[in-house]
Amino acid sequence: MKTSKMNNHDYWLPIDSRGTGQMGLCLIGNNWLPSDSLTSVIFYDDLFISQAIRHYNLKTLEVDGFMPFNFNNSGAEEITVSYYWDDSVWLEMLSIDENMHYKKMLGTGIDLNGNGYWDGHAFFCNVYDFNDDGYIELLLSIDTGYDLYPRKLICLDWKNDKILWEYNLAGIMNNTNFFVTELGGSDRPYCMWFCR
Repeated sequence: MKTSKMNNHDYWLPIDSRGTGQMGLCLIGNNWLPSDSLTSVIFYDDLFISQAIRHYNLKTLEVDGFMPFNFNNSGAEEITVSYYWDDSVWLEMLSIDENMHYKKMLGTGIDLNGNGYWDGHAFFCNVYDFNDDGYIELLLSIDTGYDLYPRKLICLDWKNDKILWEYNLAGIMNNTNFFVTELGGSDRPYCMWFCR
């Protein structure tokens, strides 16, 4: 999926938010560290941004990741964003019609370097239906900068609002080279990724 990055860490994402095959746009107007402003998520019904039809405001320090996907099997794509605020990393799923709004805290850290906030981030790695309930789970890496820990891989069952499992890491995960595969004819899925 091609995205365009604008000034001040803004993103324009093509999205089929109504499930009709007609593409619209989702704008993530990203706040970047000022604590007195908000991040905007705006859904447009067209590619020419002439018809804004839904607007959300999120209190963030920065949106790290985003993923448009048909999470609830409705046919329409929702947008999922990950962001950090104070000492915690959060995830929110948003839909154009407000039928779906899910929010989950993914992790908390400690400000070890003393800059006033924990520099944790969550990045989308992949999706897979691990528990065979008909809904995909999200695989996210929790990563940090100078504060170092925690670093881990999380499997989030958003439908049942729980973390199915997590795996602690020592290195930095490469979330773009992340695969879920069934090896050697096994019906058990394996996660494979690169770390440095």
